[in-house]
Amino acid sequence: STLLASSAASDVYKRQMEYAGMLLEKGVSTTKIIDETFYQKTFVQNQLLGKALLKSQLYADGQIIISNLSEQDFEELHASISDSDGIIDQLRITKGVEAAIFLYPIENGYKVSMRSNEKVKVSEIAKTHGGGGHVRAAGCSMKGTLKDIQSTIISEITEQL
Repeated sequence: STLLASSAASDVYKRQMEYAGMLLEKGVSTTKIIDETFYQKTFVQNQLLGKALLKSQLYADGQIIISNLSEQDFEELHASISDSDGIIDQLRITKGVEAAIFLYPIENGYKVSMRSNEKVKVSEIAKTHGGGGHVRAAGCSMKGTLKDIQSTIISEITEQL
């Protein structure tokens, strides 16, 4: 049954590539689609990302990266929470990093977003704190101080490394 599922997935992937090839033949600009879908950010989004990158720290011999933004960071830039979309993904692709953590304040605590590359199952960590998600992309909300939450999540990720 696993072989059948794998074969079906392979057929779907093959069809997707064929469709992509047809779009290329029609002159569709893949560069424009990729840029507008994945990379393009507003000026405010870039400024928020810059703040998050400057505040980031490495742990576990560079295998964990963590960053956060404060209410003040959002207020200074007149930014909304949605302007922070993509920050966690940028943290995750840092060379040598296995897991990324991004936090921002919510009422009575912090929203915790986590991503991993191969070793860490962040969904297991999120579930223990009432959250969820996929094996490599998950999140939760936690009560407590920023320092305590960071320490807890770093410790739980370190256990999986």
